[in-house]
Amino acid sequence: AINIKTLKANNYIFKALVSQRSDQTFLDSMEHFEKAIDLSVVTKYEARQQLANFVNGVLRNQQNLPDSKARELVDFTIDEIKESVAEDSKNIRQYLFLTTFLNATTRYDRGHSQQVIDILTEAIELSPTRPHIYYEIAQAYAFLNNYEKAEEFFSKGAELAPEVIADQWNLLTIYIVFGKTDLAERRFTYMLENFEWEPTVSDYQRVFDLYNRVNDFTKMIEFQEIISELEVSPENYAKLAAIYAKVGQNQKAREITQMAIDLDPNFATEAETFLDLLNKGELLEQ
Repeated sequence: AINIKTLKANNYIFKALVSQRSDQTFLDSMEHFEKAIDLSVVTKYEARQQLANFVNGVLRNQQNLPDSKARELVDFTIDEIKESVAEDSKNIRQYLFLTTFLNATTRYDRGHSQQVIDILTEAIELSPTRPHIYYEIAQAYAFLNNYEKAEEFFSKGAELAPEVIADQWNLLTIYIVFGKTDLAERRFTYMLENFEWEPTVSDYQRVFDLYNRVNDFTKMIEFQEIISELEVSPENYAKLAAIYAKVGQNQKAREITQMAIDLDPNFATEAETFLDLLNKGELLEQ
């Protein structure tokens, strides 16, 4: 009987995942997930984890989803994962699935951040050397704008996985987002010197995007110049020129714009409009 139930539960998980990739609505998928969880004996934890992944996808992709419906999905999923924690209370993975989902949905309830901190502070003894625990706590503190605590826990996680460059990115991100430019520069240098890492254009773009989030135009120029050297294109030069214009370095903006035109004469018309706005002072960051 257990095997038959398990097969049926797995079938509902499959139907739920297929539904989300077809013309069926996400409500059909939710119904399949609920049936899978109800029937599951061995696979109920997997069903709930798949449910969490599915709901995250819905929240990301369903732009017209009413806020009330989104909150309903979030609350339902949290309740389900809490069941996994209660039923498998010695398994740190269940706590991490719960807190990762709480952090991912904090925009629907600001109280999620404190819940993450409370849950993992108690659960940490189950696996004190697991970096992921510290990163989730750090993320929660970051959402609460508590830089000191966020850095403390990101650092603890990185110390447990010193060979993993992805974990160094966590620290770099927190330094940039909280405006700790000196620490960010040192961390980036540390990553270059202590890992067999040759940053790609995508890596430099990732750092640029972080500085863009905090409007650090000096660092944006620094990294956009590197990107423009590694990937020469009129688009990259245009982007660099626009940043120079924002900070009032008009002569530099003109020089970079000319470089874009030299690469692609078709860019001249667009450049003419840009230079006209530049001369009028309309591109300065207000």
